[in-house]
Amino acid sequence: MWEEVFQPACDTFGFEAIRADKISAPGEITDQVFVLLRDADLVIADLSGANPNVMYELGLRHSRAMMTIQVGEHGRLPFDVNTVRTIQFRRTESGLFDLRESLISSIRSALSGGGTATSATRVWSDAPPVESEALLLAARTSAAPEDPGEPDEPAMLEILADGETGIKDVAEHLGNAQVSILEINEFVVEGTAAIKASDEAGRGFAGRILVSRNLAANLAEPTADLDNQIEAFYEATILTDAMVRFIIRRMVDDPSEVDHDEAIRYLNTIEGLVEAAKSSETGVVAMGRAAESWAKVSRDLRAPGKLISRASHRYIEATSMMAAWDGPIAEAREALDGNAIPTPAVR
Repeated sequence: MWEEVFQPACDTFGFEAIRADKISAPGEITDQVFVLLRDADLVIADLSGANPNVMYELGLRHSRAMMTIQVGEHGRLPFDVNTVRTIQFRRTESGLFDLRESLISSIRSALSGGGTATSATRVWSDAPPVESEALLLAARTSAAPEDPGEPDEPAMLEILADGETGIKDVAEHLGNAQVSILEINEFVVEGTAAIKASDEAGRGFAGRILVSRNLAANLAEPTADLDNQIEAFYEATILTDAMVRFIIRRMVDDPSEVDHDEAIRYLNTIEGLVEAAKSSETGVVAMGRAAESWAKVSRDLRAPGKLISRASHRYIEATSMMAAWDGPIAEAREALDGNAIPTPAVR
């Protein structure tokens, strides 16, 4: 990302680009980083994964009324900074291109006086003292709010419905990805047969090159679809993971508040989805490893091979996340069974 996005975006406006992670040791923030956070004309913060050091540094930077631009990968943006405009991107070739263009546009806007300071920046910058004193006085003298009564929070049935929607999104993207996988496998099988036929016809390496080019052309669309579908599957899994864990924790903590049959149905749905994802895991791994070797075989196959390899790694990340639901599901079943109302015996 540095060479493809941040460096060229800074070069466009003549900024000297300096990577913070190249001037500080892991777990340590040096004086030089503090000075840059205080004085740099522009700071670009990549919030993907919510690294603690990055969040701390961003907080320090927000105390300065200077250009600060936030970027973050879709599905990996910490919820507590969602109120601040953040350029979100997908880690694909086209996604990084779009990020670079959006970053250049944001820098251009900021240099021309556009953009709005965050609340933290406005408070910590040189605001008129009277305003600060007025805010403090209002905070000290404000009456405690009246008890609004029982908050209108969603009950367990509504939460289960939201969770079911998330599961459906994951299942949809998983199904689409599996369709693309089957299509790719069919083209690979056809390509393998074509190479064999070419060799038997004595066409030599020239014949193999022709087959590779045809295979690469056939794979262009399905591999791009696979990359997009698995990225969507991965992002949907990240979002659903938090919901699944929250719902299961509610089941475990207070099984009496849930409808037993609805809860069991939800758990069954999750388990079915996990098994469906696992069923393709071995094939995806094998396909990814094969694709990584394509670059050594044919230059034409490098692009589709790169997409398949990247998609396979994303797929494993998502399915590993889903496999981690097995333990909580078993815990929820145990809690629900212990709270189930026994069926009266019929005599």
